[in-house]
Amino acid sequence: MESRATRLPVSPWTGLMRARPPRLPGYVLGSRLGGGPTCDVYSAADGRGLFEWAVKVLRDDAARDFTNVQLLRREARAGLAVRHPRLVRIVRAVTDGESPLHVVMRRVSGRSLRAVLKGKGWLGPRLTGSVVRQVAGALAALHAAGYVHGDVKPENIHLGPGRTATLLDLGFARRPGEDAGLLGSGFVLGTANYVAPELCDRPETDGPAADVFSLGVTLFELLTGELPYPDGGVEETMVRHRDAEPESLRRWRGAWPDGLAGLVDRMLHRDPDERPTAARVDRELIMLLGSDRGREP
Repeated sequence: MESRATRLPVSPWTGLMRARPPRLPGYVLGSRLGGGPTCDVYSAADGRGLFEWAVKVLRDDAARDFTNVQLLRREARAGLAVRHPRLVRIVRAVTDGESPLHVVMRRVSGRSLRAVLKGKGWLGPRLTGSVVRQVAGALAALHAAGYVHGDVKPENIHLGPGRTATLLDLGFARRPGEDAGLLGSGFVLGTANYVAPELCDRPETDGPAADVFSLGVTLFELLTGELPYPDGGVEETMVRHRDAEPESLRRWRGAWPDGLAGLVDRMLHRDPDERPTAARVDRELIMLLGSDRGREP
């Protein structure tokens, strides 16, 4: 299941592609790379004619909703403030004034881990450890700067040349506690299969530990091809995350050291205070699996 538990007022736009990309000063927009209910993402060339960029454009109808604009501003704020080689890099943002409101980011080559999993089913422990280490490093940088990512999952991690992993999509990035002020009590931003238990009960208690939980779900999924909770509808899944224990990696057989199962169990702990930090995850994976990038197919 890939449904988002996004209880937001969303645009009624039906998803039809624009007839042509909008015009932005300094960039020529090319093909549409993707998007969502409120935005489109295009490839873009700069003044040198190099298609090294991706531009996220908020649609005109979505830009009339304060929540959508505020989310784009928060995305730009986090992306401009935090620099890490394994985190998507935002270089420019226009989030006030006349449309189109947009952010410009460096385009990341490769494909998402979701696409990799669909083709392979699961990944070997050394490659998995390398990917998760790189993402943990990006999260540690975000957390040190006072931000949480808010939507860690295979769709938002790209595997590029040389097995480099990059954490993408800062669309839900925020400072802890900001969602309550923006969305009101009881609203959750995230993807149900990766949402931490504390957010299912008290969304205002979000923090870095929630990102570590989502990374733990991703780590479990990369190793096994399965989720640590049964699949289901959004509400059903969030109730399970709130009330039930996740499956332990100890119940699976794999070519990984015993200590790795213990690390995953702690990342998925129901108590956020018992989870390791993202920086600690990075260090423990080095000890368990080594520091080199995996080369498994």
